[in-house]
Amino acid sequence: MKKFKYIFKPFYYVLIGVALLVALATIALTIFRFFKFGFDPSKSLGLIVTLIIVVLILVLLISMLINSCYIVNDKNFVLRWGILKNEIPIKEITRVIYNPDSDKLTIYFGPQDNFMVINIGKVNPMDLVDALLEKNKRISVEFIGNEQKEKEDKSNKDKK
Repeated sequence: MKKFKYIFKPFYYVLIGVALLVALATIALTIFRFFKFGFDPSKSLGLIVTLIIVVLILVLLISMLINSCYIVNDKNFVLRWGILKNEIPIKEITRVIYNPDSDKLTIYFGPQDNFMVINIGKVNPMDLVDALLEKNKRISVEFIGNEQKEKEDKSNKDKK
């Protein structure tokens, strides 16, 4: 099993940080209201629901920061974002396209040629592709980028 840590872009760290602060402030304010006005289940139902939802959001955000990664095991390519998980059987992966300009991998899988675009961040794309190829040699690997776009643009201009 090979594990590749997901690195969020700085903007997402800021966004998650702000969301964590808002969640913690909401929890503190809700607990303050319980102490100030007393705990009456019939009148505090909204506060209880708010507290439960915010705690769940807090767990999701913290787990995203701690446990976001890509895993290539014997049978599946696993995309994990905290407690959320998506598995793609490696035998169903048909093609991988890497775009170095955007640092994104597009993984095609399944009989309908479904695809998933993943942001690889600071992960070496070839390490991830090599790990997939070790498990399924039939995966086609393609690279696109500025050079490919320039060739396509030139051929389109030549046709006109």
